[in-house]
Amino acid sequence: MDTTPAARLGILVPSALALLALASPARAGDPASMCAAAKLKAAAHRLVDDVRCETTALRLGAAVDPACLARADAKLAAAFARAEKAGGCLTTGDAPGAGAIVDDALTALLGALPHTTTTSTSTTTSTLPSAVCGNGIRETGEQCDGGALCNAACTLTTLAPGCCASTPACIDASGWSLDFDMHNYCLVHAGAPNVDGAVCSGGGTCDIVAIQAVPLCCQASDGTCSPSDPANVYSPASTTSDLWRFFNNCEGATNRASHTVAGAACQAGGHCQPS
Repeated sequence: MDTTPAARLGILVPSALALLALASPARAGDPASMCAAAKLKAAAHRLVDDVRCETTALRLGAAVDPACLARADAKLAAAFARAEKAGGCLTTGDAPGAGAIVDDALTALLGALPHTTTTSTSTTTSTLPSAVCGNGIRETGEQCDGGALCNAACTLTTLAPGCCASTPACIDASGWSLDFDMHNYCLVHAGAPNVDGAVCSGGGTCDIVAIQAVPLCCQASDGTCSPSDPANVYSPASTTSDLWRFFNNCEGATNRASHTVAGAACQAGGHCQPS
């Protein structure tokens, strides 16, 4: 049985499509629910399309085709526009936010399926030691191992934390790569200001908290990275604010043409490698 990352990602595509078919509504609901259902289905299709792009790249041993990702993004935007044109939507213009959430999910999925297992120089090749999730130490191949934002799979729950400072309780606004988009989201959903890089605390306030230090790498659509990228000012990230600001510089400033790779560094040769 083929257990390579490409094969494992490929298995997800038909499975996700099958779930989409099962999730199709049997009868019409109210306009707001129908709009939300259409947008949810479009976001799920976007994830499936992105997985196809990543799977093809892994099987070819090449960088992800930016045109493939662009087509997936365009399909999402078109689907959201159709849903909003039909009327009844409680929110509009939220395709970028949904796309950001899908990007975070894909990043977490790829982080759970590492495909780089060796480091090499001009003369030697050595196998990286296996990381042990749950020992409290962030090791090569892990995004985190304990602390804020770290889940049981040792991946970060978000690479772009954000928060709406509403009362009596804050609202999570993670996933936005631009302050402008997060600002509008918070105004629409809470009538409150946004706090970039903050998370909702147990007391209902927006707080910037410390995280286990993690190196970050900004990878361009052609698969290369640059050690001199301005985003590296915030790498390694040691707070939730550092994490969002790197994401903002890497993805927001490039209109998603580049992507943040957590637990990696830009190595000689210009590629993000586990670190």
